[in-house]
Amino acid sequence: MNKPKLGKGLAALTGTAILATAQSAADDQTAAACRIEETRYERAILDFEASVRRERDRMRAEHLENMRVILGQEAAE
Repeated sequence: MNKPKLGKGLAALTGTAILATAQSAADDQTAAACRIEETRYERAILDFEASVRRERDRMRAEHLENMRVILGQEAAE
């Protein structure tokens, strides 16, 4: 089995493959765009979940403060 010889270009130095066809290049760009979109979507979901947690914590703190006021008023009566 013969091993193909690499040229002395950048691909030979870095060990990266050169895309052979325009279709390969287009497929690579499509895959990269999909990865970027998946990352953007996951980040948006994480940001949304964090905002929901912050709002829930704010509402809980408000509720507990209201309960303290109500219970404090009852104790004073």
